[in-house]
Amino acid sequence: FERTDNLRLRLAPWDIGEPNLKNGNCVVLKIGRNGPAWYIDDCMKRKPIVCRLTNEEPMSMVPQTVRCPDGKEDWILGETHCYHLVSNISMFSSGFKADHDCFKVSIKVF
Repeated sequence: FERTDNLRLRLAPWDIGEPNLKNGNCVVLKIGRNGPAWYIDDCMKRKPIVCRLTNEEPMSMVPQTVRCPDGKEDWILGETHCYHLVSNISMFSSGFKADHDCFKVSIKVF
């Protein structure tokens, strides 16, 4: 993930029960009693933001050129790629098995 001002992003852990794609497909940082944590939320929902005044021209919106495959509505659309997030703990894997599992998912797309 990257900030809109291109400054380095400090990583935080996922919040308890996250990532949960039933809540949406945008990643949001929440500051709670235990510190910052990431959670998934509806992209169209209003969220608090921190703004700073500047004399610079605002960044222009870049039209989206990437499209996720048909039938993959649960995938997350990124700037240059589509991402499949596994939220079922029984399907979690790591290392070479994770690479293999990702390959199997992507090969079914094309």
